[in-house]
Amino acid sequence: MGNDELIDLKRLVKIILRQKFTIIICVLAFFLIALLYVLFATPQYTAKASVLLDRSLTQAVSDISAVKQVSFEGAALESEVEILKSRRVAVAAIESLGGISYFSDDDNKTIDDVVRDLNSKLNVSRVGETYVMNIQYTSDSPKMAAEIANAYAEAYISDQLAAMSEISEKTIIWLQDKIEEIREKSIEAEEEVAHYRLQLNRRQQTGGPAADDIVDANLSVLRSLEKEAETYDSLYESYLENLETISTQQSFPVTETRIISSAVQPKDKSHPQVKLILGASIILGAGLGLVLAILIENFDKTLRRAGQIRREIGVPFLGFLPLRKNAKRENLDFVSKSKQTHQISFSRTSINEPNSLYSETIRSIRNAFDMKPDGKVIGIVSADSNEGKSILAENLAYFLAQSSNCVFVDADMAEPTKIVGSNVKIHVKSIGNVLRGEVTLDNALLYSSESNLSILPSLASDKKETHSYLSVKSAKAIIDGCKTNSDYVVVNMPQLMAPADFYSFAQNVDQIIVIAEWGKSLSNTINFHLNQNDIKQNQILGLILENADMRKMDKHYGHKASA
Repeated sequence: MGNDELIDLKRLVKIILRQKFTIIICVLAFFLIALLYVLFATPQYTAKASVLLDRSLTQAVSDISAVKQVSFEGAALESEVEILKSRRVAVAAIESLGGISYFSDDDNKTIDDVVRDLNSKLNVSRVGETYVMNIQYTSDSPKMAAEIANAYAEAYISDQLAAMSEISEKTIIWLQDKIEEIREKSIEAEEEVAHYRLQLNRRQQTGGPAADDIVDANLSVLRSLEKEAETYDSLYESYLENLETISTQQSFPVTETRIISSAVQPKDKSHPQVKLILGASIILGAGLGLVLAILIENFDKTLRRAGQIRREIGVPFLGFLPLRKNAKRENLDFVSKSKQTHQISFSRTSINEPNSLYSETIRSIRNAFDMKPDGKVIGIVSADSNEGKSILAENLAYFLAQSSNCVFVDADMAEPTKIVGSNVKIHVKSIGNVLRGEVTLDNALLYSSESNLSILPSLASDKKETHSYLSVKSAKAIIDGCKTNSDYVVVNMPQLMAPADFYSFAQNVDQIIVIAEWGKSLSNTINFHLNQNDIKQNQILGLILENADMRKMDKHYGHKASA
């Protein structure tokens, strides 16, 4: 077994494990249908009679038989099967059982109707390469099944006897006519012989020079006539002997067929076969379940595996983010240019848990981004809301700020920055204020007291109030300003589902990271929105699958990673 076959087998096993509930449902459905059928189907019983085509039965009379033995081989045996299923045998069986009334109380039912019913339930077959024929009849009555099977066997033998008797009668009539014809010719031949003898005697008595020649010629004719008369006599005797033999045989009929096993009333039903049907239902259910499982896997466009990202979207895969319940936020102090302190609920799992999957994925992002020449601005986008985009952007920004100056631009005004306090709108300046020209970028930025991180927050009112101010040009002004005194700019971008807002920022970032939800996001949807916003593949740093159930990844896909 080659490596490719091993890989395919492993993949099939994984598919079965992932889609086990689909397979189980199919098996249970088929089993339930089969069980209902078994419970409510009318029981059928099959009785069997066996007949033997035995030439030894007629061996004693074969030499004197009018009907010569026919070898039971090949087509001859198949012919006997057809004779057993013929209308003549069926009618004889019906009559032996008492007629149509035995089968039905319906006065409108004809003999042809009964024959059709019988043939639909009759099975005649040869046993292997033997001369034994099995006659099987199926009925909902065990008694009727046995009686009809025996009636067919007896009707077949009677038909054989009738056929032989019919042939014998025709032969006797033909022989009688032939004997009379030969007798008359024999008499004529004898008279002709007597006539020639008389003429020959007269010529011999008269004598003369030419008499000898005439006598010789007449002797020759006489011998020919005598020989013809003897032939007719011999034929006459032979035909008389054959007539006597056939007449004797007709009074002692023997066929080459005998019943070797009469049908008895079956005790067990032949249909439905409970074990067979239930077993077959399980096999069919499992087979259909497996086919459906493979089809579901092939037609399932939800993103789950790294290989799908490259194959279906054409961008690099940057890593997994675990279930959101593992992502924690904490209140961090940020200070404005006017020295006012504000607390922002921010996630820094990438720093607090350096061995976590979050931290591993963040490091992969930084490594991939640092490989891009002149890269400084990273945009984070998701296809829809509630896909962990903000948490990833926060973790990335905080991680980069540990060693470099980083500005976090919260441009997703549909989901504002989580700032703690009831008087936020009065004391906090946001991206909306900058877009409307109410404050400068420096006055809107908040600075972390613990790292090199700056943040341009967004407020709940920004989405509505900046509707007419956001454009490619205004977004460029903000990002260019953030790039002035920083090493990295992380932009929490509007969702792909808001194409106008997303487009404004997408045209001003160096690389975009796409966030998709594991097991829910569709590759077709992501491709559609990327194409709609004219995002080229070389502008996409990669894709991340968030909210991934790593236990299922390990169990179903063989991908092991710490959460």
